[in-house]
Amino acid sequence: SDYWICKVQDQIEANIEKGVVSLDTDVRLTKQINVIKKYPNSCVTHISRLDKDGNIKEPANLEERENDPKCKALSDKCLTWPTFRDDQKEYVDFVKKNFLALS
Repeated sequence: SDYWICKVQDQIEANIEKGVVSLDTDVRLTKQINVIKKYPNSCVTHISRLDKDGNIKEPANLEERENDPKCKALSDKCLTWPTFRDDQKEYVDFVKKNFLALS
């Protein structure tokens, strides 16, 4: 986790200097969320994914199962989305529609 934090902090700070928005798609620990939230204008969105039957998919392992509710509580926004097949247009349309709605 500390390795992740060092790498992400360096990248976020470099992006800020360039005026680039950072997007990290794999945050699983509260420590990681706290690092992200220290930056101005940051926003953490917790994403839950639905399985093919419409049920929320369970976390992949014990560590994620323990940390997911804590991460969700620290998040600024929450979003649930379906599991997409190989339909890239469906995926892109969903992301555009739902992430724009979060702002």
